[in-house]
Amino acid sequence: MKIYLGLAFFLSGIFMYLWVKALTNSKIASFTAAIFYLFTPYHLIDFHFRATPGESTSFALIPLLFYFVTKYFKEKKFIFLILSSIFTILLFLAHPLLAFVLFGILVLYIFFWAYINKDYYLSFLNLFALVIGFIGSIHTWIPFFIYKPYMFQDPSRQLSFINFVSLFYSPWRYGFLFQGHYGELALMIGYTQILVIIILVLLFITKKVPSKIKSYLLFWLCMFFFFLFLMHPYSNIIWQFLPNLWMLVPFGRLLLPTAVITSVLAGYFILVFYKSKTKRKFIYLLIFFTIGSTMLNWGHRRVIPEIDDKILRAGVWKSTVTEGVTAYFLNNKWADLNSFWFSELPKNHLEITEGKGIIKQIKRTSIMHTYIINAETPIAIKENTLYFPGWSLKSNYKQIPIYPGKRGVINAKLPQGIQYVELAYEDMPIYKLTKMISAGIFLGLLFILLINIFKFRKISKKS
Repeated sequence: MKIYLGLAFFLSGIFMYLWVKALTNSKIASFTAAIFYLFTPYHLIDFHFRATPGESTSFALIPLLFYFVTKYFKEKKFIFLILSSIFTILLFLAHPLLAFVLFGILVLYIFFWAYINKDYYLSFLNLFALVIGFIGSIHTWIPFFIYKPYMFQDPSRQLSFINFVSLFYSPWRYGFLFQGHYGELALMIGYTQILVIIILVLLFITKKVPSKIKSYLLFWLCMFFFFLFLMHPYSNIIWQFLPNLWMLVPFGRLLLPTAVITSVLAGYFILVFYKSKTKRKFIYLLIFFTIGSTMLNWGHRRVIPEIDDKILRAGVWKSTVTEGVTAYFLNNKWADLNSFWFSELPKNHLEITEGKGIIKQIKRTSIMHTYIINAETPIAIKENTLYFPGWSLKSNYKQIPIYPGKRGVINAKLPQGIQYVELAYEDMPIYKLTKMISAGIFLGLLFILLINIFKFRKISKKS
């Protein structure tokens, strides 16, 4: 996992460099954008403190997607459309919730390009490629809608925002440490990032921005202030209409798209500012400070070796709605708020609640639980697995009705006698269909990509 996180971090900088290079055709601008992207506080928090593979992967994939979209606009090569579709699927696989926001930015970027450059046909093809990728990722986000009637809904529904002031300053070690003494995180935009935004706004107001990049700069500045507004409590009126995306706010996840935006703006800042020798010195100092100011966050503050996966697994059932190692939406709607998972850890996977009998567990996997039960009388059983559509129970290969009991665990009634009991999970037909659609689209795109690569090599050999 450490190797993967390190690779994702490294590649995110390279991909940002490639994208801004395609946008600006300036090495110093693309280098600055990559540095800003790598050393934005939220990126380092994800990499070192949270160690989240999903968000770290998103950090790497989103600039690459922008690169493919931009390259198709400029070079009109079909292969970039295929790559856009494939990596859109991967983006949704990495983090479905964040992917919706990043996908929205990509769509707005395409519309903006169409408006500025009048490339309506190319914009349509770029947009179509993204939509194909979106449909190809359907199996990653459709479960939120299919299983929503059975999922536990956050009881508070009270949207909590990050302290807005904390977006601009960290309270630890004179503002240069992004993690507190008790694991608190300074979810902030970044000092040099804010400085660049302020300077760009002033340059824009004083009309010192070259007309060639003025529209692009305005677009990204508007995007920045829009996301800044979304992180302010005043935006609550907007989030009320986005019930499935509100979880982006309390955990600071909107800082990821903000990092993308500020990094691109840093690249444009270089184009505006990188002229005289005096200004170049300022740029070098800015890059140096962007890196140096994050030095205290280039690793974990402390690792507690005695807390391993075994200990974390043992304490899973003690998690509450808001605290612990599980997410509240993993529980079902019959959960008890006072003891969210269990008031005490069950001693057995299957228990007899009514009647008499002997139970012997044969096999247990994530989707198959099998038992031999000798029921002396007709019995009622409780299998300590949460009820969700897809679970089915068979006794001696005959279907037995199941229902959610207390706390939403699976309950059933069994007849008297010795019986082979099998509790199995199988995807709902509609979910199976979405998996088939996703697999078909992804494999089809890979096949088309390989054909294009083969044709390109064949043409290269002839030439």
